[in-house]
Amino acid sequence: MKPLRIVQVVPSFVVGGAETFALALAEAQLAAGHDVHLVSIKDGGPLTSRFSHALDGRVWMMGKRSRWDATVLDRLLKTFKRLKPDVVNTHLFTSLAWASVTARAAGVPTVVHTQHEVHDDDQWYLPPIRQALARGLDAIVGCSAATVEDVHRRKYAPGIPVELIENGVPLGDRPRAPLNGDPLVVGTVGRLVPIKGQRFLIDAVGLLRDRATHVRLVIAGDGESMGELTEQVRALKLGDRVTLLGRVDDVPNHVARFDLFALPSLSEAMPMALIEAAAAGLPLLVTTGGGGPTLLEAGAGGWAVEPGDAAALAEKIEAYAKLSVASRRVMGNASHAVAHARYDIAATAARYVELYERLARPPS
Repeated sequence: MKPLRIVQVVPSFVVGGAETFALALAEAQLAAGHDVHLVSIKDGGPLTSRFSHALDGRVWMMGKRSRWDATVLDRLLKTFKRLKPDVVNTHLFTSLAWASVTARAAGVPTVVHTQHEVHDDDQWYLPPIRQALARGLDAIVGCSAATVEDVHRRKYAPGIPVELIENGVPLGDRPRAPLNGDPLVVGTVGRLVPIKGQRFLIDAVGLLRDRATHVRLVIAGDGESMGELTEQVRALKLGDRVTLLGRVDDVPNHVARFDLFALPSLSEAMPMALIEAAAAGLPLLVTTGGGGPTLLEAGAGGWAVEPGDAAALAEKIEAYAKLSVASRRVMGNASHAVAHARYDIAATAARYVELYERLARPPS
């Protein structure tokens, strides 16, 4: 088929997993010869520093100023009418709420939403709104099996096709983790919010200190829990063992300095940072709260524990700390192989295009 004109829509260009994925997806589809544009419902953000020159003239800021700023609808409508896309693909609830309706009003023939989360309907009024919005979609994409299951369980999209297309990352030149830290460096990357469970990882380091097992914990990311986590580190007297880096822009280089990647989330879909860690050749310590175990099931090295269990996290970290560097590298090589076999953004982008083309074909 001819190249498609595709618009990827995100709420903003903050450094989040969904936003990072949408950027990688847009650039991969552009590299494959499609005419791709990025739309932010709000303004810019730190993610714009990662834009390649290929996106010059292809990024549109809608300037939404507040939660109920309905003037953004007119700007979205005019943008879609100007671009005349074949496909609009929204990411996260804010984009679904504002862009899916205006895309239809602008006459966009195919509208797809990517569901990145399994925990974002904690307000009672969201499920009926999501169900109403889904009626205007041609398909929903779940980024993990856990996400697809959640969409079906919550009946978000009755009668709407739900497709599984796992996230991917660019797999070009990227550093490999040597896995020879002494003391062991455990790292995690993500928004600092309660559902990400970083507090349990800090508790685990406290338990390991009490057992005379010396490990360092590096937490990269920013968010509403920064103050609470800082106070937890102070109260447990772990300042010499736990580092809160704040937001980082170069995730591949940061994760390559870890010896073990930990994802202590209470609930999770398919985090980009986890794939980045596997691509760097890191063993993985994840929880069973969502899509994390998918990589382990595919053959990556590591363990899965129940969410919210600091003692279980400590047990697995301690076991890993006792392994030789050679044994660590066997586990890391397994993670690296899974990432390269299954999570290449070019293959992910091609699967999205296949879906768009299938939805555009008239039924036989």
